[in-house]
Amino acid sequence: LQARLKQVKANLLYFSWRRCIALLGSGLHPSSAKILRCQPLFGKGQIYHMKNLTTHHIGSLLRMHNMHPGWRRRKRLLDRAKLIHLMDLAIVKEGGVEKLTNDEIRAACFIRGLNPTNMNTEETVVWLNEWVNISSNLREDHWSFILHLPILMAYNHPSNWVLIH
Repeated sequence: LQARLKQVKANLLYFSWRRCIALLGSGLHPSSAKILRCQPLFGKGQIYHMKNLTTHHIGSLLRMHNMHPGWRRRKRLLDRAKLIHLMDLAIVKEGGVEKLTNDEIRAACFIRGLNPTNMNTEETVVWLNEWVNISSNLREDHWSFILHLPILMAYNHPSNWVLIH
């Protein structure tokens, strides 16, 4: 994400996106509002749209989502993003995160890139609610945004640092 930051410079969202990247680099996460503000960068014709991602970037997304690097990589990533989004909409439709069992909440966090092993239930509910709020505001054809949310929301989370380091 940071490597292509210079290519965003002409965009009005450059300073917001630069701030998000800086927060990630300093071990923090941007707020939901800041993340949502940068969503247009993942839309059609934009730098982080699925069609504009480099082969290396696609490979990194596949690894991050624990998918094999075989054929039809973009299509499979697109299907994964749609599946996660549909699951998020189903959570909202069924009454929200609070209606899920503890095991369902933990499984939902794992699928979305957060290791909930060392987290209590309240923390996982708060985090998943934040994710679902962002995902339910997804604009059409911004599927790449969903695929990048694990970085924007979970990469620097203390429970994930156990896995990384």
